[in-house]
Formats: sequence, structure tokens, C-alpha cells
Amino acid sequence: MSITLEDSYQKHDTYCTNVKKPSIYYVTEGEGKFIINHKEYEVKKGDIVEIPASIEFTYVGRMKLLFISVPAYTNEDFVDGRLNEG
Repeated sequence: MSITLEDSYQKHDTYCTNVKKPSIYYVTEGEGKFIINHKEYEVKKGDIVEIPASIEFTYVGRMKLLFISVPAYTNEDFVDGRLNEG
């Protein structure tokens, strides 16, 4: 298991896909939105977002996020995609 704090000031630079396992994010501060498989979801402090494996996603907004990965995250888990123009 790994847990990392991500500080989003505006947006994630690209869309990405976790090809091996689900991606779990917990919003600890702020608000914004996740774009998952072309659908937008508004999020705020206290929300949990689970993105299934092999689904493209990105996020925008001023948020602090805990990224939780089970088993632990590795660079090989993610594939970066197109630019996030949002």
C-alpha cells in the first residue's frame, strides 16, 4: 500500500490511465472535478473517488488529494494520455 499527498493548484497536466489497479483519491481540502471516462464529477472536501483500472481520467481544481494505491504505486502502473486542456 502507498499513500501520497497531491496538491492540485489548477489541474492535472494530462489524462492518465492506471492500467493495473483502481485509483483511489480522497479530497482533504478544496474542491474541483474529476473527469472519468468522459463524464464530469464535482468533488469537495471529504469526498472519495475510485477510478477502475484501465479507465482514462484527469482532474481540475484547487484541491489537496490523498492518492491511495493497493498494492503500492509504481511508475509502470500509469500510462499518460492526451493533454488536459480544461
